[in-house]
Amino acid sequence: MKTETKFEYAVLGPGESLCSPDTCDCCGRDGLKKTVKLVHPSGNAVWYGVGCAAKAMSLKNGEVERARKAQTSDLEDSERKSRAVAFHAEQAEWVAFLIRAAGPGEIIDQIARLGGMQAARAMMRAQ
Repeated sequence: MKTETKFEYAVLGPGESLCSPDTCDCCGRDGLKKTVKLVHPSGNAVWYGVGCAAKAMSLKNGEVERARKAQTSDLEDSERKSRAVAFHAEQAEWVAFLIRAAGPGEIIDQIARLGGMQAARAMMRAQ
C-alpha cells in the first residue's frame, strides 16, 4: 500500500460504523454515504470521503473502496458472531433456570408449571 503522506486505515472503535460521520474532515463535504476512518500523521483519527482518502493515501478510489468493503465485511461478521454468542449464552441461562425452577421436562411444560411465560421471565429476572 502506498502511504506517501503516512495516512493509514484506522481500526473502528466500539459503536462506530464505517459511515459514522457523514462529513469529510478533508474537504468539508457533508451528507456523504461513504466515509473512511484514517489515522492522520499526527496520530489523530480523521474521517475522509472515499475520494479524499484515496488522494491522501496515494491510492485509487477502487482500492480504498475494496478495503472499506473488506472492513465492512469483517465488522459485520464480528458483530454477527458476537450476537450469536450472546444469544446462545442467554438461551443456555434460560434453559438452566427452567430446569432449576420447574424441574426437568419439555420447555413448554416447565413454563406452564411456573405460571406462564411472563411469570417465568419475571422469576428469572428476580434471581
